[in-house]
Amino acid sequence: MPSAIDTTGLPTMLSLLEHSFARYGLLKTAAAVVCNRTDLEAFTGDIGEAVKLLVAKKAPALTEANLLPFCAEKLTGYMRPRSVAFICALPKSALGKVSRRELRTA
Repeated sequence: MPSAIDTTGLPTMLSLLEHSFARYGLLKTAAAVVCNRTDLEAFTGDIGEAVKLLVAKKAPALTEANLLPFCAEKLTGYMRPRSVAFICALPKSALGKVSRRELRTA
């Protein structure tokens, strides 16, 4: 799994995005992953890869509709996730870090 992706010709560090999402109070944990453009319904013709956000919720009230405005406020346009998926828990390694290899199947 890459640690950076190319969004609209600009490199984006996934760890920087994850750090930004950690400030949102309704998240337990979040991970940013590469999303294929074909996976997106609203393909806009942008070049590069897209960011998909995988989220483990802390509060059941958390939805994509209230998370994306937070992203719009905190992140530059090319860094914003294009889609959000909610999962029960993020896979972790023995050291407690998010296992990026296992995120591909999530």
